Amino acid sequence: MYAIRITGTLNDDANSNTNASINFSVDVKKDCSKDTIAINAAVADAVYYFNDGDTVYSPTWTYKFDGCPKTCSYTQTSSATGDIVTGIDAATGAVTVNTVAEATFDKVDTTITVTCAMDDNASSTAQDVFIITTRSRCWDSTVVAPAFATDTYTGVELWAD
Repeated sequence: MYAIRITGTLNDDANSNTNASINFSVDVKKDCSKDTIAINAAVADAVYYFNDGDTVYSPTWTYKFDGCPKTCSYTQTSSATGDIVTGIDAATGAVTVNTVAEATFDKVDTTITVTCAMDDNASSTAQDVFIITTRSRCWDSTVVAPAFATDTYTGVELWAD
């Protein structure tokens, strides 16, 4: 809600121009210092398979006012040394994951925390925390026991001297 007050005075002097007018311009801005941010749709925990290329995980946010600037950042923690996040869109909080470091990250859970803050209201922040499990597709392969035919072979001595 906006309250706009305009005050003007016309000269009532008898010698004044009777076609007098007042020109004004109004610049209405959102009060971004009062904007708030909250998580709307969190990223679900997921599995990232090596060699899948760039995969983007995008939380969505709600705001009090559209168009107010915000900045997003991330942290990641895991038992492995290195990063699986290769980038973040600072305006949306979308993180890109990509790794081929199977020796380092196979069967590793990485907790990613995306934090977004309103630029004009430092006290308004929101976070999305999710876990990306990195692993080889081999771990999810189905192994089936071989099936042997019961055919009888005659006339062939495989172990004969």
